[in-house]
Amino acid sequence: GETPATLRSVAIANYKLGDLAQANNDLDLALSYFKQGLVLSEQVNALGETPATLRSVAIANYKLGVLAQANNDKNKALNYFKVAESLLRKIGTTETDGMADYMQSLME
Repeated sequence: GETPATLRSVAIANYKLGDLAQANNDLDLALSYFKQGLVLSEQVNALGETPATLRSVAIANYKLGVLAQANNDKNKALNYFKVAESLLRKIGTTETDGMADYMQSLME
């Protein structure tokens, strides 16, 4: 069956495939992989919220924000980044350092 660990592994694989698609400038394919990864990460998080599951959802939102920014959709990018930042703050990580400045620069 689909255990949380299996779902998480498939989500990570989707993120890596999305990164490769993005590196090859195939933004539509990257978007598809990142969205699939987000759905899987959200499923895992719904089964039992932990810092690791929240971080996985945050990473997906960050990656989708980067793609939205690459497509010149600043509002969508900002929304994804805000979700990512909120989740990272919830788990108390220092990964949010500088993210607020980065998000602000999107709006300029």
